[in-house]
Amino acid sequence: MAARALVAVSSRPLVLSHWTAAVVEGTDVLRTALGRLHVTFREPGARGLEKVVGHVLALDDEEIVERNGLLVTAIGRTVLDIAAGGTFMDGVVAADSALRNGLRPEELEAAIDLAGPRRAASRISRVMEFADGRSGSAGESVSRVTMDAMGIHPVLQRKHFDRDGFIGKSDFFFPEVKAVGEFDGRVKFFDPRYAPGGAAAVLWAEKVREDRMRAVNDGFVRWGWLEANDAHRLAPVLRAVGLRIPARF
Repeated sequence: MAARALVAVSSRPLVLSHWTAAVVEGTDVLRTALGRLHVTFREPGARGLEKVVGHVLALDDEEIVERNGLLVTAIGRTVLDIAAGGTFMDGVVAADSALRNGLRPEELEAAIDLAGPRRAASRISRVMEFADGRSGSAGESVSRVTMDAMGIHPVLQRKHFDRDGFIGKSDFFFPEVKAVGEFDGRVKFFDPRYAPGGAAAVLWAEKVREDRMRAVNDGFVRWGWLEANDAHRLAPVLRAVGLRIPARF
């Protein structure tokens, strides 16, 4: 709504970019970065809009697309801009989401080539290497970054079976201790889009699934946003299933 209002009162066409473009395109981003709108201009001297971050960067025509009546940077360029202008975690959340939503890795690589040399090249490269479309949500992406800092690199979306057949996929699997880790946000239980039968139905289905998972693995732990974003809170959760975490966490 804020982006549409900005475009409506502008005397010139605006290209929404960075976190603002991601929101328009349906790409996950961290809420902490949504305090201001982001616009990219092709030429100097176009900055100065109140409560708007104006970036002056080269933009090729094919890096600009229309989404719901708004001009935005193409998704590959959007992810690149976030990786360049934000933290490693910002970049991973956006890149994971874009890949999960159908962006192909080669398209992301092509976006980097088209944009040319950028500051924070090492962070951009690290984000692209770390990004994984199998990460099922922003919370899982944040968890992955936090675990990476602890030297923990789980298997994503591993399939589990018992004698009754397929149980489901785990968010994280730690083969060295044969344990499952699951990130749970409130949306999973209370948002009608994900819990059409209500929280009680989701909780019961999760209990049945967890019981079956526990029966075929040696450990099972869950965590939420508080732990996902804080290594010192997540470390004891992971130690509970036998993972070795550096003492500094």
